[in-house]
Amino acid sequence: MVNLCVQTVDEASKYLASRNNILIITHKSPDGDTVGSAAALCLALRSLGKNVYLFGNRGFTKNQNAYIKSLCAGEDFTPECVCAVDIADIKLLPGGAEIYVDRIDIAIDHHLSHKSFAKRLILDTNAAACGEIVYKIIKNLGIPITAEIAEALYVAVSTDTSCFLNSNTTAETHRIAAELLSHPFDFARVNREFFIVKSRERLDIETRLLSGMRFYMGGKVAVIVITHDMLRETQADEDDLNNIAALARSVAGVELGILIREREENECKVSMRSSEKIDVAKLCERFDGGGHSRAAGCTVKLPCQETEKTLIEALKEYPMFAEDTEELTV
Repeated sequence: MVNLCVQTVDEASKYLASRNNILIITHKSPDGDTVGSAAALCLALRSLGKNVYLFGNRGFTKNQNAYIKSLCAGEDFTPECVCAVDIADIKLLPGGAEIYVDRIDIAIDHHLSHKSFAKRLILDTNAAACGEIVYKIIKNLGIPITAEIAEALYVAVSTDTSCFLNSNTTAETHRIAAELLSHPFDFARVNREFFIVKSRERLDIETRLLSGMRFYMGGKVAVIVITHDMLRETQADEDDLNNIAALARSVAGVELGILIREREENECKVSMRSSEKIDVAKLCERFDGGGHSRAAGCTVKLPCQETEKTLIEALKEYPMFAEDTEELTV
């Protein structure tokens, strides 16, 4: 059992400033928030003369490599302090990081579903992104925000709000983004790379998902499924799948979009995106998952078809879906 010490921004800042040989860990299947937050924190602490590295997450994608180059630890690095960034549950540690399960000194997070596992925790569930908390730590330490740090933080904040479209976006989010934009980095390029440009492989798999999309509960629920065969046939990789879970929610009338992705023969990764009418974090917690109220995920140890049936059955318990249980075709 972890003897937890909850930290304020000032306490967390002083703690990190007092440490050296720091290893920063991002979560498995890394997104822009965990990568941007970790990179910004690493660069900021290095500016204080600290020896800081990122854990070499095997899931880093091509468009994330620009932010983690030269920051990853070598095999000979021995950390004295281990920091987890944007990790809500110890189960989300990336492959190879299991050796640090009992050695995480501080966790920086914003997930309401956070399950305490570190010795120290700074948690702000009102923050739209973990990048907002890291920004405040950097400012508290009096570290000048360089263009490189600003870009990393912008990636963190913009991606976790879907370029400021999601309901988690606040006035504070915009204030932070405004300051970051005052630094000379190419934010238009960042927006284009993360939110506009799509590879041909991405377009191919989107076409297949849209044509195979199934609707339930009077059209309020949309389900898309990615199988191994689809990935092999389209040659899509992790970069091509970035934020693809939002596809089902983009259809008019859909309150809940569900992405089911085949992992193993009898195991699927589920990602959910919802309107304000349903808390998907609570729904995913029923399957030992979690996340945000509007964006969450879980793992279901069943084949794709059975996973879909199980999720739809669970939804029948919600009053807003109780009267509309039929499946609709595209």
